[in-house]
Amino acid sequence: MGLSTAYFSWNVQAWLDVGWLKLGSVFIDFGAQEFYADAAELRRELDSFLRKHGVAQVRIAAAVGAMARREPHSALGSAGTWQALWTAPPDATSGP
Repeated sequence: MGLSTAYFSWNVQAWLDVGWLKLGSVFIDFGAQEFYADAAELRRELDSFLRKHGVAQVRIAAAVGAMARREPHSALGSAGTWQALWTAPPDATSGP
């Protein structure tokens, strides 16, 4: 299964909003899935999502930076985004 560009802003945000997903939670497949999307569009989407959750710019750069070196439509892993989200300040996990 491949993840869409808006996976984090739609699915993960909904889980955070209702309290189903909390920092430190573990999914067996956290990071095992890949995105199948335009790399530039995905980087913009993930950058926005992680900023919204108070993730430091250095962590965002690490999570999405590797995508800049990939082919435009190749599979892009989700592990870096999950790791960056888990480093967000605890009070930054819910949306506005």
